[in-house]
Amino acid sequence: GYNAKFSDMEENVTVQIHVNDWTNQTKMDETVRYVLETVGRLPLMFRKRVTLYELQDRHGAFLAATGVYIPLKTFFWKRETKEEILMHEGAHKHWNSEMFTDEGLLCALASDKRFITEYARFEDGIETWPVWYAMRYRKDRLTKEVAETIENAIPNHLRLFDEACNKNPEVCF
Repeated sequence: GYNAKFSDMEENVTVQIHVNDWTNQTKMDETVRYVLETVGRLPLMFRKRVTLYELQDRHGAFLAATGVYIPLKTFFWKRETKEEILMHEGAHKHWNSEMFTDEGLLCALASDKRFITEYARFEDGIETWPVWYAMRYRKDRLTKEVAETIENAIPNHLRLFDEACNKNPEVCF
């Protein structure tokens, strides 16, 4: 396996990368380096509870359990979606049920009457958290039209996340 430390994480925390089913050492080293660079770009709140990433050179589903499982041959794992995928899986590991209640999400959904993505029908809070982060901290990466669409589509979801992070800043940052 591979080990890495990030300067903004606690000193004693080591991130591990386990690699399975690889025959090409050079390709494996390049992939691990790229995954670690991507992880390092993620906001701390999406990675501070993830200390294990498992990479497999096969098709499959992403999974956040004891760590984050990444099937590298799935069609979702593309350059333009890697950060969002890792943020989503990190949100699974980080989610604090006291921070967001199902009731709060249901009220936001009832008021907004829509989900931010089709997949949010199954994981509303997990799928919305990275979008909230982009709106609040990376809005410069969004086009004006995309930001307006998000604001108009889920204003109550965004407000719920604002309130939750104001109450629990240690969870959000």
